[in-house]
Amino acid sequence: CLIKNCTFTNTSFDAAYLVGTRVTMEGCTFTGIGGWDVIHFGGADLVVQDCTFKDNPYIVYSPSADVWENLSAVPYSNVIFQRNFVSNFAGALAVQKGSGTSTGLQIKNNIFVDAGRMVLTHPNTSVTNNTLVRVARNQSVVVARADHPTYVNETAAATGVTVQNNVFYDCGESASAN
Repeated sequence: CLIKNCTFTNTSFDAAYLVGTRVTMEGCTFTGIGGWDVIHFGGADLVVQDCTFKDNPYIVYSPSADVWENLSAVPYSNVIFQRNFVSNFAGALAVQKGSGTSTGLQIKNNIFVDAGRMVLTHPNTSVTNNTLVRVARNQSVVVARADHPTYVNETAAATGVTVQNNVFYDCGESASAN
């Protein structure tokens, strides 16, 4: 399945559920998404690339308004988020939910500006060659500012995680900071 060059704006709920095998979303723009997350995903061989996610303030649901999140009931493998641009996003960048049975999420060559932190809880996840500017810096109703822009939780099965060759600029802030 190919979803290409679409615009999703001012939706009342999530913009997309990408669940299946060999699904590619490419060149799409997402603004003002009013749901729990912009994209929910599950399945195998999924690619989200060359998309823009912007101006998505917390609108409907708490505690989460993530750019993308897996559906915990549907295991995933070989999922790639690459060459995307995320700007002015109140929620977290990537959230992995469920029992840790999913594997192989790759987040690479993306640019993240003014967004919540990345939360990694599943095995064999790689975060490489990304640029992160003012990530996890500001507190909102959805995301508290955090000391670190990337959270790897090994107690929740995040083993074999690779975070390398990323540029972090003005990211994170101590919760005790004014």
